[in-house]
Amino acid sequence: MRIRIALLAAAALAGIAVAAAGAAAPPLAEGVTFKPVAKSSVAGTGIVTANGVGTAVTVRLTGLKPNSTARVLLRTGRYPQLSASFAQAVNVKADARGRARASSAIRFRNEPVAFHIVADGQHVLTVISQGRVVAVAEIPGLD
Repeated sequence: MRIRIALLAAAALAGIAVAAAGAAAPPLAEGVTFKPVAKSSVAGTGIVTANGVGTAVTVRLTGLKPNSTARVLLRTGRYPQLSASFAQAVNVKADARGRARASSAIRFRNEPVAFHIVADGQHVLTVISQGRVVAVAEIPGLD
């Protein structure tokens, strides 16, 4: 009888563990698409991902001037009505073909920016090259 109770208890605990694992929250990530603006040819893709208390971003861009540098910034609003305030997302260096790829943590005044802020449906990533916005990616809000 004791063996039977022990087996039933073990089976019940295993069932609870499987149910808890199935209910685990999926990784928090949002894919984005950079679209050219202001007659630019810069385009690309990116992903913003929850990273501990902050947010990480990975971008792949094309259409930059060969061997140039650009900055990707997090801003509030929708193009062309963007906030003056921004958070540094990532710096990129284009290769000889104008392609760039980079990853970094998003920081505001050297502090991490929480994923729930970035993915609230009110933020965009902007690519700044030679002092002007050349591409924009809207970050969708979490459902």
